[in-house]
Amino acid sequence: MKDYSKGSLNVFVHLTPNPKSYGSLNLLLSQNGLAYSNYVKKDFPFLIDGYPVYKIKVNRGRVIDYMIDIILINLKDHNEFGNHIVKFNDDFDNVIGVHFKYSGGFFEVVDASYKNKEGSNLCASLNLQKIQKALNGSKK
Repeated sequence: MKDYSKGSLNVFVHLTPNPKSYGSLNLLLSQNGLAYSNYVKKDFPFLIDGYPVYKIKVNRGRVIDYMIDIILINLKDHNEFGNHIVKFNDDFDNVIGVHFKYSGGFFEVVDASYKNKEGSNLCASLNLQKIQKALNGSKK
């Protein structure tokens, strides 16, 4: 089993008919035209526009590991030499972008991003070396 003991962060989920998740309470409130100072001390869950907002603690390690799993699924049969920029969606319509070079069976990851539909980063810093090692089959 993977080690997810790298700490945790809060995700704020607004359970509208089309639920949305946010990496910060301030972002959720600003996108709904509300002042942060009016909600920062409120107990969860509370209502915005009649729908509850929940604060959920998630482990940090899961974001990058989940992203790597999606990348591996999408690039498992890749064998085209050259410089590539690919984008694909995860199960929640978040966008994963990977810029890599492929040569002789080896991936060199140049850049990567993981963003929600609104364009906000889901992962503060991505370990490109970890992604590259996963693509090249390294277990460490």
